[in-house]
Amino acid sequence: MNDGTLADVLVDILLNVQLMLSTVAFVLSLVAARGYAGSPWGRVLRLMPVLIGCLVTVDLLQRAVPDAIFVPASGLLWTVATITIVLMTSRLVAMVRRAEP
Repeated sequence: MNDGTLADVLVDILLNVQLMLSTVAFVLSLVAARGYAGSPWGRVLRLMPVLIGCLVTVDLLQRAVPDAIFVPASGLLWTVATITIVLMTSRLVAMVRRAEP
């Protein structure tokens, strides 16, 4: 996998930075979902931890499991993430339409 070339080291660094920032985003999404609970925005943000959790899990699996497991697992997680995005978008559109004068 990693033969120690400069490109491999840079990819490892970038993957670690991506994982760290995604984990921070996941924690912040939990705070936002909790903070806006019960409001119209709360209904939209409630799904954000699911979305970011899927992305963090894909990042973790990419480095931890063989391709035979990673490919179907990441496909499933990306499907869940896509459905979550569609639901969040539809909830946001519905919220904006209700707020229009």
